[in-house]
Amino acid sequence: MAIDLYLLKTFNLYGKNIDGQYQIDSLICSFDDLFAPLCQFIFCQDEKEKEKLKNVFIEKYKFYLTKYEARYVALGKGKYFLGDHFSGADIYVASALPFLVFLFPFFDLMLIYLPFHDINHA
Repeated sequence: MAIDLYLLKTFNLYGKNIDGQYQIDSLICSFDDLFAPLCQFIFCQDEKEKEKLKNVFIEKYKFYLTKYEARYVALGKGKYFLGDHFSGADIYVASALPFLVFLFPFFDLMLIYLPFHDINHA
């Protein structure tokens, strides 16, 4: 996370104010919350346990996407995640979430990802 914040600050993508910075911080930090159960699933050797872990990851993914979409709508549902300007939040939505889909090819997470169609094609 340190390098993410360094780069966002260096290139003036860290939000216009403390509220925007909070939104970006919470998005970046939530990646760890999604990545941890994904790693548990990937490295699990027990098939029964692996199926349980798969479901845990899918439910967490759905939970976070619902939260992300609600936040996007609350922030104005503009061209960019934070509303009127490109920021680290847009980089996260455009790269981190699809990266998780790439790592978890056994389930069509893109079907869950559809609510973000507007933000990805604005």
